[in-house]
Amino acid sequence: MMEERIIIERGSLNRLGSYLKEYNPKKVGIVTDSNVGRLYLAGAVKALEENGFSVFTHVIEPGDLSKNIDNYNLILCELSKEGFTRKDILIALGGGVTGDLTGFVAGCFMRGIPYVQVPTTLLSMVDSSIGGKTGINLKTGKNLAGLFHFPLFTLMDPSVLKTLPENTYREGLSEVVKYGIIKEHEMLKLVKDYKEKEDEIIKRSASIKTLIVSRDAFEKDERMLLNFGHTVGHALEALSGYSISHGDSVALGMVIEAEGLYNLGLTDYNAGPLIRDTLRTLGFSLKTDTLDKKSLYKFIESDKKRAGDGITLIVPQSPGVCRLEKVTMDTVKKLLV
Repeated sequence: MMEERIIIERGSLNRLGSYLKEYNPKKVGIVTDSNVGRLYLAGAVKALEENGFSVFTHVIEPGDLSKNIDNYNLILCELSKEGFTRKDILIALGGGVTGDLTGFVAGCFMRGIPYVQVPTTLLSMVDSSIGGKTGINLKTGKNLAGLFHFPLFTLMDPSVLKTLPENTYREGLSEVVKYGIIKEHEMLKLVKDYKEKEDEIIKRSASIKTLIVSRDAFEKDERMLLNFGHTVGHALEALSGYSISHGDSVALGMVIEAEGLYNLGLTDYNAGPLIRDTLRTLGFSLKTDTLDKKSLYKFIESDKKRAGDGITLIVPQSPGVCRLEKVTMDTVKKLLV
């Protein structure tokens, strides 16, 4: 079993340098986006320099469009120019885009250097910073280039969430709802009180994901449950040119997949209404009337989880219980109707 080191402490971002001491790097690189950088980069650099580390920084534009091969190549070249070695450490300071890109760079530079995840959004704290998945998007789809590369540790400071815009914060709630459908049904009650239960939601979500990943690190079986809503969700993101956020796409993806699977008779449990009601309570719009189903299907055909003429979907069976079901692409097409 693979155990990930996760630290969840308010104010921990100011102690970032002390957590790196045991690894004794000479150089530390920070990748962040301009929004997060404006708020937290100076403090992170100070925390590192006070502990004697030489710090290099690279700032990208916010948004999924930055998770591309050009930024990947640019950061690799900058690390080389800065003289980084396998003993040095890269830090992802930001949300899922920054974490995925930074992890992919770290996994490829010199065939792998260590890195640390410092998530600053709810979505990255409850989901994307955990599990070692890294990658970038291609024009043909989301996360089609990537690898598994696990961080030394993930440092979560929930106090940074106070600066998040409400719509960005809400994105993470869709992943919490996902945990309620696939594993712990109680999460659906907890998420409705997210403003009062923030720390508990983060800790329980991280616990669910780390447990699943520890038993199936490379997504051969149980870890595929975490993809609920993501087959349709990732296609929605790509189809929209990433103008629809990941959280909103996954929310809509869960509804479409749950309702479609029930309508096709692949499950007797109709989870769709519960998912819709919960997400709407949290502020998701869930509009489906303008979706271009044919174009959506084309992006699903390029999904990295596809194998031959089939793809594995996550089928809700009862509250907090799902199963994996290999279906044909023709079934996926019918599911979208």
